[in-house]
Amino acid sequence: MTQGNHSFGKLKIFGVALLKILKESPHKNFNVLYEKGIGVPMIQNILEIFKSEIRNKIQGTSVIPLEEFTIFITYFENDAKDTIVIIYLDEKDNTSNYSTLYLYSKKIRKALSSDNSLSKIAQICDDAIEIPHAKGITGLYVILQSGVIIFSKTRDSVSEKLQSDLLGGFISALFSFSEQVINGESGAKLKEINFGNQSFYTITKNNTIFTFLVTKMSPLLQRYMYIIVDKFLDKYEHNLKHFDGDLTRFHEFNDIVDQYFIIEKKDEEK
Repeated sequence: MTQGNHSFGKLKIFGVALLKILKESPHKNFNVLYEKGIGVPMIQNILEIFKSEIRNKIQGTSVIPLEEFTIFITYFENDAKDTIVIIYLDEKDNTSNYSTLYLYSKKIRKALSSDNSLSKIAQICDDAIEIPHAKGITGLYVILQSGVIIFSKTRDSVSEKLQSDLLGGFISALFSFSEQVINGESGAKLKEINFGNQSFYTITKNNTIFTFLVTKMSPLLQRYMYIIVDKFLDKYEHNLKHFDGDLTRFHEFNDIVDQYFIIEKKDEEK
């Protein structure tokens, strides 16, 4: 998955995050400058592990092997004395890649010191780093509690798209049922509903229903599902609170979905 050489081609890795921990914040709050393939909940967990080390040192590099992958983290103070943290998720026990990650960190650090905008930093990271795409998914639907589908991305099939409104009502009914069962617990999930050779995986959060039509579940796909939920809610928080019926603003989320999933066409299913 990763490349153990020192050339500056695409670095293939499981995930990356670029953070700024604010010096003047009494609680050491952080801003996410760039993130792909990790997600904010995992970032928070990683920072909790490293918080003492980061607090007591000006700069450093650490590695933690976990069950599924390895965390490589490097941090340093910028000119404003804020702490910049770069987190990588790499293959488990892939020690040969550490020198490459260090070189990419130097490249990112140089970009930060050149007074680039956040959009420029994001573009530099996108150009330098590639995460794997998850397969095994044929559709994604984002549905309001009322049953209105506000975003969908499916394989190219007119007949399936015509069924979207029916799907929205169906999932809304499931959402109401799950609320009764789980007493409306915030962030609850109705995990899986089997339909022959496919399954619906449904995550409910903030009164919004995220439904994934899956042919084959994998750890990567499952991790990305939660990341996509958080990204959508973060990006469209205001639009969801004040929904006016305009669906066009959600279309740009296609680009984010394409960073994580390969939506399989029917002839690609195994």
